[in-house]
Amino acid sequence: VNWSKVNEDNLYFDFVKDPGPHNPLGRMKFMFPNPLAVYMHDTPEKGLFSKDVRAFSHGCIRLERPEELAEYLLGWDRDGLLLAISEGDETKVVLPEPIDVFIYYLTSWVDEDGTVNFRNDIYGRDTALAEELRDGYLLP
Repeated sequence: VNWSKVNEDNLYFDFVKDPGPHNPLGRMKFMFPNPLAVYMHDTPEKGLFSKDVRAFSHGCIRLERPEELAEYLLGWDRDGLLLAISEGDETKVVLPEPIDVFIYYLTSWVDEDGTVNFRNDIYGRDTALAEELRDGYLLP
């Protein structure tokens, strides 16, 4: 293939990595309707959760404990969930009732022990939020 001549109009291939422990999305992903095609997913790179900078998923949401979320959403027990994962087949599970998903982008927060944390605003949202808060008279 001459890749220098390939573009979205003439690309006739789909590139798919099989699900499993070495897939960058890990062993499971959680899809939910949204206009940006953002979803939550597992990861084989568990060490990334110990880093201060966490922007590794190109806009999707990497989950530290996806099994716990799956247990909660599906009502499955841990053994049944792990068995389904270990079988290695791709399985689509639809929730019987939709649930609301709220995503918060925080660049500062206070821990339970009172420590104030700050992170870089990698998506550039803080300035616009501050303007909205000022316009709404919530900030001086």
